[in-house]
Amino acid sequence: CWSWSTAKHVLECPAEAHDQRFRPIDCTDAMEMGTLMHALILEPETLDDRFGVAPSIVKGNGGWTWEGADSVWRLKKEADAALAGVMGDRFLVTKQLMDDLQQRCHQPRVHALANATETELAMVGQIEGCAVKGKADMLTKGAIIDVKTTSDIKPAAIERAAYQRRWFGQVWTYGELARQAGFDVTQYGIIVVQAPRVSGSPLKLSSSRQPRPSWRLVWLSDAAVEYGENEARSVWRAIRDCEASKTWPDYDESEINPPRWARSAPVQDEAF
Repeated sequence: CWSWSTAKHVLECPAEAHDQRFRPIDCTDAMEMGTLMHALILEPETLDDRFGVAPSIVKGNGGWTWEGADSVWRLKKEADAALAGVMGDRFLVTKQLMDDLQQRCHQPRVHALANATETELAMVGQIEGCAVKGKADMLTKGAIIDVKTTSDIKPAAIERAAYQRRWFGQVWTYGELARQAGFDVTQYGIIVVQAPRVSGSPLKLSSSRQPRPSWRLVWLSDAAVEYGENEARSVWRAIRDCEASKTWPDYDESEINPPRWARSAPVQDEAF
């Protein structure tokens, strides 16, 4: 089965979608933080296995160490390497950042606990002849709701992100899979949680003023649902056709043009 996160690339480049299915790209820090916030809202029981709070490495009279460590290291990079060995493969954040994320995710989690009849609902089905899998974040009272994080939650920014990141087709796909599983789906929504801006590794809050902890539930309009259905069906048809033909075309442009917003002004002859 195909997941939306991989299949959506087929509209831009089938070869890229095929490649990512078998050779997934590494997660960036921003992607990891989004996954962490998602877990804080819907799967807090998985936090200890996937994420860790790293103690601060400080320099004392004897060298670099952290609270509770048995040794002291002459160089900070040596202490960093030792701490990484202790913490294992978990994604590490500072305590300050974890406290900030918990504050941001508290109200969305309360909402999920109070309203969701199903969370993290794994589903499989067929759309346009393509085998599809998906995991709906929330199913509640006939509505499919997906959780997203972004640092900008102005309405125009959310609309732009939904278009660029193909959220419309994703939510519609989850709704269609839920209908095939026997659920009555009549609404589609997105819970948008405002993420902090971070830098450094382990991740740290930046020194600039952070966006306020904020979240809201936005519903897809009838036009957005129609767009999402068209987008999703285009994705799954393209996957079906590529699988049937066993061909996955690469980018096909043989020339480049200036972007649509660039204007070319004619050069005026000057008299001297």
